[in-house]
Amino acid sequence: MKQKLLHFFHQKKTLWQDPKKRIILIIVVFVLGIFSYRIAQGIFSGNGDTQQKKNKEVTVQSVKELAVKSQTIQATGVVESVDQVELKSEVSAKISKINVTLGQQIKHGQTIATFYNKDVYASRQDASARVLASQATLDQFQATLDAQESRLKELQKGPRKEELAISQTAVTNAQLSLNEANNNVAIIQDKVQEDLDTTLSSSVSVLRQSVQTAVDTLYNASNIQYSYFVGSTQEASSIKLAKEKAIRILLGQANAGDWLTQYIAELNGGIKGYLDSIAFSPTVDTVLDREGEVLLGIQATMELYNSIPLVEKMSDSDIALIATEKARLQSAFTAAMAAVNAIETQVTTNKSSIQNANTALVNAQNALETTQKQLQLVQAGASQEQIDAQVSAVKQAQANVRAQQAQLLSARASVSLASAQVDKTIIKSPISGRIATLPIRRDELVSPGSVIASVINNNALQIKTFIDSSQLPIVSVNQEARINNVATGTISFISPAIDPTTGKVEIIIVVDNSVETPLVVGQYVDVTITSTNTDIQAIQAVLPLQSVYITENGTYVFTV
Repeated sequence: MKQKLLHFFHQKKTLWQDPKKRIILIIVVFVLGIFSYRIAQGIFSGNGDTQQKKNKEVTVQSVKELAVKSQTIQATGVVESVDQVELKSEVSAKISKINVTLGQQIKHGQTIATFYNKDVYASRQDASARVLASQATLDQFQATLDAQESRLKELQKGPRKEELAISQTAVTNAQLSLNEANNNVAIIQDKVQEDLDTTLSSSVSVLRQSVQTAVDTLYNASNIQYSYFVGSTQEASSIKLAKEKAIRILLGQANAGDWLTQYIAELNGGIKGYLDSIAFSPTVDTVLDREGEVLLGIQATMELYNSIPLVEKMSDSDIALIATEKARLQSAFTAAMAAVNAIETQVTTNKSSIQNANTALVNAQNALETTQKQLQLVQAGASQEQIDAQVSAVKQAQANVRAQQAQLLSARASVSLASAQVDKTIIKSPISGRIATLPIRRDELVSPGSVIASVINNNALQIKTFIDSSQLPIVSVNQEARINNVATGTISFISPAIDPTTGKVEIIIVVDNSVETPLVVGQYVDVTITSTNTDIQAIQAVLPLQSVYITENGTYVFTV
């Protein structure tokens, strides 16, 4: 063996001449010497060690390969969900509806369960209505404030030429309007008088005609009276009394119930004579004061005809005459009523027209006075008292706005509170995932803190595992790891502290979710972490020097 080594050194003189390589060669020789000694010791150790000698085998392995083996970590970890949540009730209520089933895949924001919540819904609606009312009131107060501030600015600025011109124009227009209103009053008065005169003339003519019709029928009634009803019979007495009443009203003669037609024709008093006397100069008072007598006279004549019985001895012509006269009297009565109503209607219309004209006149006078005062104010400018009063008005309007703003904020806070109460009755998932637990039933009463459901996102998994603290130098964040040889992951967290009891360090590996994996939450898995750092210096620091074999082709170690 020594001769072979000397022969090797003789051939490789260049190695021996280099001081660094010379030291390495000496170490190699030393190691080989120890190795040869151990082999010899094993050969002569006896028969009992022969089998052990045969089982041991010495191999030479590359340092880089050994480094890779030394930098691979095997560990066991548990699968966890990065995104998981346990939903609990915040109120005491009955469950109205369950919208999901156990194991169902759901999306973010999907409703899981709903509680009975009509009362809280009503509270929110009431609060919303109060917000609308408060906002409307605030708008009104703000409009008032804007107007008051604008008015204050105008007062503080003093009169402007434009304002003077506007005020003067307003006075001129108001004067024109007043003149027009005065003229209109005169025109209306003339017109209503003309309309009234026409109506009175026409109505009096109708009333006179109606009364004359009643008088004419009275003549025919007298003729029938003396043709069939003379003497002391009941029918004769009734006819006499009715005739007497009609003559008294129509012609102004009393006790004429048994008068003949020729004497009745000479009468010219009563309502007939009165109408004849006012026919050419009627007034509202002279007509309406006696219009009732016209109607009473016609009615009395109708009663006279109603008192005449149709006896067997009466001729057909007289029976027909009675029917005709009754119809004439009814027409006369209707015409008289229409004439009276026409007068009353015209009087009412005239009063309304005059009142409207007078109202317009008063308004025009007031408008003129207002514009004149405004012109005077503009010409004189605002006084300090007016400005101070307007400042007070502005401050009051501002106070109203601030108070209403506070009311609106309070109302909105009530809406927010009511909405929060409503939200507590609707359980929604804050994440996408799968329903892991669902320990509730419909109509079940739940208390605050009761678990409604738990949701786990299987698409966001992580592995929690522990490694020995001595392995820390070969792991780092973002380093890749294999999980059960079915999935890959990346180290996302390395604990900055070592557990003093176990000497272990917690690390978290985020599972790659780009491909589907069979991993489930709670599963225990094997994790393999391989470092890509093959720094030879790191290995030399932990290997015995006598185990290293250095050649021109590489560095090797002996392994048993």
